Amino acid sequence: MLPLLPTSPSRAIVCGGGARNKTLLRELADRLPCPVVLAKTFGWSSDAMEAQAFAYLAARREKNLPITFPMTTGVDKPLEGGVIAEPGLA
Repeated sequence: MLPLLPTSPSRAIVCGGGARNKTLLRELADRLPCPVVLAKTFGWSSDAMEAQAFAYLAARREKNLPITFPMTTGVDKPLEGGVIAEPGLA
C-alpha cells in the first residue's frame, strides 16, 4: 500500500505529457501496486485533462486556496501552490 492512501489503488490513469514518456510509464509500472493505464484507453483526451488540471490549480491559487493537504501529500499544513507573477517580470 502507498503511504497516505487508505487502500491500495486499483489502477493509475496517466494523462498529459507523461503519457508519452516511456521511461516514466515504465517506472510507474515498476513502482506502483496497480496497473498503469493511459487515459486514451477510456477515450479521454490526455492533453485536455492536463490542461483542465492546471486550470483548476491556477483558479485555486488565484483565490488563495490550498492545492495540497496533510492527509493527501504529507505536508505540514494546507499549502497554496505557486506564485502569481506580475506581467513583464517573467
